[in-house]
Amino acid sequence: MAIESLIPYSFLAAYLLILPVSLAVYRLCFHPLSKVPGPRLAAITPLWYAYHIRRSRLSVLGQELHDKYGPAVRIAPNEVQFNSKEAFQAIYGGMGLLQKSDFYYALSNNPGYIDWLFRRHPNDDGFAINGELDIQRHRGHRKNIGTTYSAASVRKYGGTIDAVLRRFVVKLKTQDARTVELTEWVHIALVECISVVTLGWSPGFIDDGSDHGLWDVGVAKWRQISVFGFLPSLTLLVQKWPGLKPALAALCGVTIRKPDGYVPFEQTTMQMIKERASRFSKSEKKPAPPNADADAEAGTDILAELLHLTTRKPEWKPHHAVGMAFINFLAGHETTTAITTAALALICTNPDSKARVVAEALEHDGAGKCGTYTQACIKETLRLRPVTSFSLSRIVPSANANAAGAGEGLRLHGYAIPPGIAVGVHVPALHLNTEIFGPDAAVFRPERWLEREVEGPELQIRKSLEKTSLAWGAGAHVCPGRNLAELMMGRLIPLLMREFDIEVAAFPRVEDMATFNYLGFTTGVKWSQQPLSGALIYETIIGTLNFN
Repeated sequence: MAIESLIPYSFLAAYLLILPVSLAVYRLCFHPLSKVPGPRLAAITPLWYAYHIRRSRLSVLGQELHDKYGPAVRIAPNEVQFNSKEAFQAIYGGMGLLQKSDFYYALSNNPGYIDWLFRRHPNDDGFAINGELDIQRHRGHRKNIGTTYSAASVRKYGGTIDAVLRRFVVKLKTQDARTVELTEWVHIALVECISVVTLGWSPGFIDDGSDHGLWDVGVAKWRQISVFGFLPSLTLLVQKWPGLKPALAALCGVTIRKPDGYVPFEQTTMQMIKERASRFSKSEKKPAPPNADADAEAGTDILAELLHLTTRKPEWKPHHAVGMAFINFLAGHETTTAITTAALALICTNPDSKARVVAEALEHDGAGKCGTYTQACIKETLRLRPVTSFSLSRIVPSANANAAGAGEGLRLHGYAIPPGIAVGVHVPALHLNTEIFGPDAAVFRPERWLEREVEGPELQIRKSLEKTSLAWGAGAHVCPGRNLAELMMGRLIPLLMREFDIEVAAFPRVEDMATFNYLGFTTGVKWSQQPLSGALIYETIIGTLNFN
């Protein structure tokens, strides 16, 4: 009798044992992706890759995987990542019609309604940009903000940015050649620039000489977002029941710890944005629209432009303006800081590049121009140290025009990828592909962007660089803040190179930086600076004669 009572439990134990074993065997041997190479654990469970996201070494990991397994690597049971031009064209080419994967819900402030069966129902009136999976809605939002974020429009903020950076230089000169953290000081400057451009407001970081822990919190935040995004079930849970987030974050080892003295910057800016939007909506006499063709006047900022769009475009709502203005702070300061820090470190550790950038900066001398060679250095930085260390994943539709022609699913590098599978190109691995960018793909060589217009191998490589890059995204999902980011970098980098003799005291290897997950941050760079001396200016100008 006692034995009979144990039989149900025996069946349950057998079921619990057989189920995971059967699932593992299926995924390894019978799954449609079973022939795609990759780590065996990755084929069995997404936890393998999630573990590496937590370690934040994805930039190096991606290259290692492609070196070992080839152009196609299975990084999860239902996801394949590539590093080839062929995959780039098939996944992001044309109008970018492949829908983003569920990973991007972790980046969305419009997760929609989640029912008790954990089915997601989109909110048609919500707002998201990077986290918007509906292509048509995304295009509608991009069309509405297109003029505001165009290169011609953001250019009017150049004078405002210059005024902020002049204050920054004055503060930096008080550091008396101390060795300081490059990332934090660049972050201070760029947060101030974004704040004044977006809200016409200063957070006081320059005066304080500190970002009050905002950068460290941002790095931890993106690590958490990356882990949750790669495990969509976690995203569903925390968006359904936000109270579970601290416990799940602790379980995954991605708790965000705020340092002493931390200032809740993002909460402050969101409150300011909402208050401005509320006053605008209640005002009977709307402010005059900003003049896109003139320099920014007092009281003119991006939020004012976004709010005024609501009076001209019925489909553009006040909460859309609030959401878009907040995105400037939510991601803009961290990504632009990462690119600028890496660019300064790479420039200043390459003597020839440093000499040419300094010479260009001295030539323009405060004219608000970024020289051609300096622009090439920024482009080369975006290639070698892209701000994204992930595969930008998309979902294979049921019918797709691809490299092998129209048909069901996708075929790349001899592998049939069925509908519903996530596919993407790993950004750092693509940018280091020697078949695309030549045998010196791993070398910082800005000159590759300046090759002469003469037919030959070098010209073809340069054209490939321009057409095969994921530095700012691709297809329909190119970063909307690109022009503003380039404007700020194009003013900050020449200014620092003109005003200071910068020496890099520490520049850790990428392998030693645990800050590369969805976003990749160059950190740990130490620099010392002192005002640029007349003797060094003379040496720099003479040195550049060798390049002309």
